[in-house]
Amino acid sequence: MIHMVSIILVSVILREGLLIVDLMGSYMFSVICILHSLIAITCGYLIMFYLKEVYVFGHGVETAVKLSGSTPHDQLLIQISNSFAGLLLFVVGFLLFMVAFVKDTGFHSFFAKGCVLLHVSMALWRVIFERRLEDLAWVWLRQAVGDIVLALSWVFFLVYKWREKYDYIWKFEDQLKHKVQTTEAPNEIGYKDSPAAETNPLGTLHILDCGAV
Repeated sequence: MIHMVSIILVSVILREGLLIVDLMGSYMFSVICILHSLIAITCGYLIMFYLKEVYVFGHGVETAVKLSGSTPHDQLLIQISNSFAGLLLFVVGFLLFMVAFVKDTGFHSFFAKGCVLLHVSMALWRVIFERRLEDLAWVWLRQAVGDIVLALSWVFFLVYKWREKYDYIWKFEDQLKHKVQTTEAPNEIGYKDSPAAETNPLGTLHILDCGAV
């Protein structure tokens, strides 16, 4: 009965500790999601309403003129397509903001792995396809580095969550083994020192004397 109660207490303590670790991981997940959400919403807003200024700031005046199109029709098509891309970024940022308040820890790991795969795929796309454009010869490298940095933020989250979880389990097991050793040692000493564990020669002689009388 005592062993059953101790097993139940150990399981309850371990579960509560893992819940605390999950809460810390949830807080970190929310912070990363909100930061990525702010980045996506800001970029989407700037692309929708300040596209020319973004082109000039990111690519320079000459490249900005080339990317804007040569005819009014081309300029209109490019502006519409870029504004739609900005709208998609804005929606992605809004979705990230909503995901930041999800409490399911299993979903956190799944979502983080998906974001890592997405950012790495974007970086590979820039290396394979975007670098072929002469006008974007140096821009693609900077954007690929940005994608890798965003992916690393989710990798750090996964590593932190894994390390905190298993560090707690290992520390808990070490403390449990130490407590078991400290509780077993006095019992062994008490058993060896108990009067029933050793023979009393005086007692045996007294019994023999009584029998002889």
